[in-house]
Amino acid sequence: MASTAPPTIRLARNEDDGAILEAFRRVYGPLGGGQCSPREWRWRYGEQPLGRRSMIAVDGKGRVLAHYGARAQRALVEGRWTVFLQAVDSFCEPRARGGLARAGLFARVGRAFEEAFVGPPHGAADGGPELDVERAPFIWGLPVLPAWRSGRSNLGYGHMRQLLLLVAEVEPAGPGERAGSPVAADARLEIRQLPPGEALPASCDSLSRTLLLGTRAGVLRDRAWLEWRYRARPGVDYDIALVERTGDLLGLAVARVCSALAPAPPGQSSSREPGDAAPGLVICEWCVPAGDAARGVRGALLKWARERARAAGVGELRLHLGERSPEFTALQGAGFSVRATGRTVAAHSCLARRDLVWFADHLEVSLGDTDLV
Repeated sequence: MASTAPPTIRLARNEDDGAILEAFRRVYGPLGGGQCSPREWRWRYGEQPLGRRSMIAVDGKGRVLAHYGARAQRALVEGRWTVFLQAVDSFCEPRARGGLARAGLFARVGRAFEEAFVGPPHGAADGGPELDVERAPFIWGLPVLPAWRSGRSNLGYGHMRQLLLLVAEVEPAGPGERAGSPVAADARLEIRQLPPGEALPASCDSLSRTLLLGTRAGVLRDRAWLEWRYRARPGVDYDIALVERTGDLLGLAVARVCSALAPAPPGQSSSREPGDAAPGLVICEWCVPAGDAARGVRGALLKWARERARAAGVGELRLHLGERSPEFTALQGAGFSVRATGRTVAAHSCLARRDLVWFADHLEVSLGDTDLV
């Protein structure tokens, strides 16, 4: 009897996308990869601003058995530029050796991915002749339970923190609310929603760097990344609000109406079927720099978000901010409450003296940095 050749583990290329997506659909079905179009998959990987990062295992017939992927963002840690990765879209066919939970095929693909893309920063790519992207010293994600077990056992992932939401109810507009709602302290502040065909302003670059000034670890949301994330994504529309003063960009927010991360009622599980989750206005980005203008910018963006939620017929605002962010405290003062999502943020750090406890204290991420929205 002829023996079966072991799967080949290699870097994924753009021409592999059809086979990867077919396998993704086989594993996750209509509630997962089955809803991802080939065009969106190409956007996720082939069009990433910092280059593709994905690894696959294929059998002798070219059938994809496992995939390990990530999205890359430019990041700043203690004043030094680097790259962070968010692990997404990882899977292994259950019938393949090792599945998700054992040190088998999935773990081998994960280790190959980390050898190629994850490690201490060296400034230039050093992953071999096929690789021309920077290695990342930090990778994080929101794994499903089997992937979390495998990552913890085989890839060195640890628990960083729980993903928390800030949630606020949106009441119907009325005289009382209009009188008491937050307003811009500076009458020169102007807020506008970016029309669908209008490009983001170049001033997003300076705003993104201003946002990083008060953090010890954060990701760069510059114009190129915002355009890719929110303008180029096929099949999904996002609303973008800009707060300006005499032409200067002081803050922005990105939101969409969806059912992502709908909090469960008290006494019920936070895990729901998608059809059971109530939609809300999910704020993917909340970019309010610290400083004298913060109160006015915050008030203008809150007013816009409430009006947008009412226009869409939804009664809740949802967003995520780091617990040490000044906005985390300020928004609670504006009527938001903290709710658990039941999602674990897992991570792996290769930075010296920057373990997961340090990152839990200092890393600022948004819902837009994840693949949840």
